[in-house]
Amino acid sequence: MKDKKIVLFDGVCSFCNRWVRFAFKYNSKKDIYFMPLQDERAQKLLPKELVVKELSSVIYYRQGTVFTQSTAALSVGKDLNLFLKIVSNILLIIPKVIRDKVYNFIAKHRYRWFEKFDTCPIPPPALQKQFL
Repeated sequence: MKDKKIVLFDGVCSFCNRWVRFAFKYNSKKDIYFMPLQDERAQKLLPKELVVKELSSVIYYRQGTVFTQSTAALSVGKDLNLFLKIVSNILLIIPKVIRDKVYNFIAKHRYRWFEKFDTCPIPPPALQKQFL
C-alpha cells in the first residue's frame, strides 16, 4: 500500500462521504483509493501520533507521505482535474495556520451542519472498486 494514494476519512460523516464522492468523480485516473478511518487497516497506515487524535481530520496518504487537515484536502485536489489542481495550488499559498483554522471550524461543526451516520455507509457500486 505504500505506493498508493489513499484518502482516509471519517466514514460516519455525511459531509466527508459527499467529499469522497466528489473526489472520486473528478479523479479521472482513478488512482486515488478511499478508506474510512474507522477501518483498523487505516490506523495501521498512520504514524502513531495520528492514530487516535486525527479522527476529525481527512488524511491523505500519498506514496508514503502523510498529509492532514487542509493540506490533505488540497493535496487531493491537486491530484484531480486541471481546474481543481489550479484552485488547490492557489489555496495552498494561504498559510497553513489560517487554512487549518477554517478546516477545524468546519470539522468541529460537520455533524451539526450535515448528518452523522450510525455506521459507515456502503459506497455506490461505481465507487466500491476504489475502496480498499
